[in-house]
Amino acid sequence: MLATEREASEVASAVNSICLKAWFEELLKTDKTELEIIIGELVNVAKISQAALEEARASLPSVSAVQWASFATRFHLNMDPNLIFFEIGRYETPVYRLPPSFHKQIIRMSWWTQDAYRERVDQFDVAGRLRLLDPYIVPVLALFEGRLVDKHNQVLSGKAYPTGRDVPHKVCMMAGAMFIIVGTNQLYRENDAARIFLELFALAECNIQQKFEGLRVYGLLTDSSRFEFYSYNPATSRFYLDQQIIVSIKRDEQAMSMIKVTNKIFSVMFTAYLDGLRSVDQADEDEQIKQWLITSPTTEKQKLTDPCRTALELAEQSQAQFMEHAGTIRALERKSKKALLLLSSSVRSIPRESLYTVEDEPADLEALAHYLVTKEYEEASGT
Repeated sequence: MLATEREASEVASAVNSICLKAWFEELLKTDKTELEIIIGELVNVAKISQAALEEARASLPSVSAVQWASFATRFHLNMDPNLIFFEIGRYETPVYRLPPSFHKQIIRMSWWTQDAYRERVDQFDVAGRLRLLDPYIVPVLALFEGRLVDKHNQVLSGKAYPTGRDVPHKVCMMAGAMFIIVGTNQLYRENDAARIFLELFALAECNIQQKFEGLRVYGLLTDSSRFEFYSYNPATSRFYLDQQIIVSIKRDEQAMSMIKVTNKIFSVMFTAYLDGLRSVDQADEDEQIKQWLITSPTTEKQKLTDPCRTALELAEQSQAQFMEHAGTIRALERKSKKALLLLSSSVRSIPRESLYTVEDEPADLEALAHYLVTKEYEEASGT
């Protein structure tokens, strides 16, 4: 039985308390755009804050008992979502360790973020807790230089089992969706445990439209203290548990524990990137994927001579470099930096996922930053 902070009966009671049942049903028949305007006007007139509105939405059930019963029956899952964790199979993505210097930069930025937004113990809503993950997610995504992008706060257009909720983070490549992050206040709140599976299935449904049918999709369910990684394989119609990582709420201990989480998030994204390249490489005769490569606004000046094949070869070399043994921290720093250089060459072989307003990609971002700062200050001082 799905437990929620506000049961469906409470919602019905709120609607019926002022004789809105007939009006409510008619309202739901309204065109979606017009309905959004009506709701917006109601919120403004009633002076309901955005925070209160988001809290109310979060407290409502995103997965009904009926919906979950149908879903669980179809995929042979336990009717109690909390028990699935102990029953489903395991599929663990390899863990690739990023350079120690990379983590030092992240710890510094995370520390500043908590100074600015307060620590996790002071965050009582999902949005606040997920905001504290930005210093980890942004640098990891940036390693893919715009080829993997985060299309945040989108509703997944699943047809069979839609939740209607925004997904805080949806990582995409070549229009295909690969990885989502779903946040929760209480990890063992059954509704959120159920939701991660429905969202993963919806993610796989989205990929069918982009000719990525059969591509494994990955998900993370977290309350920013407990991180549970899952995946769904459309080829077998099975869900898998990848890994669970528990993080301390004490700031310094958390900073150290998040090194493992950051490596895992990168590893999942890197695995998804490899999956995507292999999918395109194997389907290189597919006209829709070829058309995407030709019509992408970032490829007008590029000669596209099998870019995905080149990107895949370089990515696999990067993967091999990551997997080499390193007996010391210095050796780990050296070999993982080499792996990242190969990854950079790989991603630069294919078009960006979004528009880019700079004519050429900088070979050295630090050198570019030095040049821009120096130029600004020299101009400001008249030197």
